[in-house]
Amino acid sequence: MNAVQSDLQQLRIKLILFKSKVRSAVYGGSPDHEFLSANGPVSQWFRTVGTSQYQNMPELGTMQRLYKELQTAATHLIGLYKADKIEEAHEGLRDIEKLSEQLTRVISSLEQRLR
Repeated sequence: MNAVQSDLQQLRIKLILFKSKVRSAVYGGSPDHEFLSANGPVSQWFRTVGTSQYQNMPELGTMQRLYKELQTAATHLIGLYKADKIEEAHEGLRDIEKLSEQLTRVISSLEQRLR
């Protein structure tokens, strides 16, 4: 596995964990606010690896925008759950999945281009 593949695989794994943390929070688990925050592992990846290795790639901006949308959606769903709008929060997981799929496609596109 080369450096690009490794970098982007790290991001994919962090995104899977992100989705898992959101799902857990809207199914009654304690929200991991630190993980989901601007200081969490995905955000750190963008600040460190993303900006140092891929800052000149147009995909990076798209990836960052999609991740911010994911963060906003996650915060909203957790808020819905806390407000006892549990069904609405569960239904909102579809939005998390859609955004995550979009982000994953952009990551794959970047990976393909850099091969």
